[in-house]
Amino acid sequence: MPSRHLPGFESFLASHTRATVLIVNHDRGNRQVCRTAIEEIADILEAASGAEALDMIAAGRPDLIVLDVSLPDMDGFDLVCRLRERSQAAWIPLVFLTTLTDTASHRRGLELGAVDFLGKPVDSHILRLRIGNLLEREHLRTVALEYQKKLHETLMAQTASTRMLEAIFNASSD
Repeated sequence: MPSRHLPGFESFLASHTRATVLIVNHDRGNRQVCRTAIEEIADILEAASGAEALDMIAAGRPDLIVLDVSLPDMDGFDLVCRLRERSQAAWIPLVFLTTLTDTASHRRGLELGAVDFLGKPVDSHILRLRIGNLLEREHLRTVALEYQKKLHETLMAQTASTRMLEAIFNASSD
């Protein structure tokens, strides 16, 4: 899957820790379609219920969640509300898979932080492209945050050095 946005991104994915995608869907066949579509670009975890998904997320943060709106124990919207209450999972990007086509459902999902909505039955090629694009964006966001942290640390060190030099200069002037 060549990237239009970042040349060499696939080689980065191949040489670094792969992203992990959690697929949450009560239907085994739908989980398999999703798995087959994206297993070349990410490691896959699967959950058949909201409770199982919450347990898996508590055990380790996935990089992205592909979530069915209709689950046996809670709807996908409720699951997202519970995730947003947990600091370690508050901003995991998620994609809803749904048969719902009404504007209110889409609006609710987007208000809860969904980055995309895909209709069922899902086109596996479109799913792979969208997940690939989202993982690329998430990687770029993570890199930007790392550089921001390093820049802040460097500025703090330079500020401390400048203050020390000023103190030495002022002491020698007296």
